[in-house]
Amino acid sequence: AGHELDLEIPNDALIRNLVLKVLLNAHSTLLAGRLGRYEGNWMTWVKPSNRKLIDRAIRYIQQIQGKRGMPNKNYTEICHALFETRETLPVDSSIVLKTLSHLNEK
Repeated sequence: AGHELDLEIPNDALIRNLVLKVLLNAHSTLLAGRLGRYEGNWMTWVKPSNRKLIDRAIRYIQQIQGKRGMPNKNYTEICHALFETRETLPVDSSIVLKTLSHLNEK
């Protein structure tokens, strides 16, 4: 069943676009949660396609290691493991979780 949200939004393009963006972000976050694509406050389904996202994935791996009580690997070790994992990662898999598993095997 669909839901209807009756909002009295000013007829201002900027405000309307901001409200839409907030609603879409909330929807996206809720859907990601239902699919199990984050752990705590960290997204585990990051696609590291540029330097910023590679860094983000590495930092998420570091945070999750600490949360899980795993031995902490340094940034460089995680980076190497991330690139090794990326070579064989199936399309429907989390690079963050697969890299964590890969690090545990070492």
